[in-house]
Amino acid sequence: MLYLGIDLHKAQITINMRNENGDAIQTGQIRTDNDSINDFFAKLVKRAGKTRGFMAIFEVCGFHDWLYAKLKQCCCKEIVVIQPNS
Repeated sequence: MLYLGIDLHKAQITINMRNENGDAIQTGQIRTDNDSINDFFAKLVKRAGKTRGFMAIFEVCGFHDWLYAKLKQCCCKEIVVIQPNS
């Protein structure tokens, strides 16, 4: 299983992907344009296919609907959406 933490911004997502041992296997920023996002998720699905899939966690914001839909489309095993305390 892969574990994907996402910090969502308008122009980019910051990701931290770890394996089951907790080792970081990919970190960095991905632009949120269609080509960059589609490329990232295509590679993620391929990589996750070699494990037991992947789960993702991110913080709710006013424009996260597209990300949630993309994760579902990519067969994410579990999606955790954090609601910060206000």
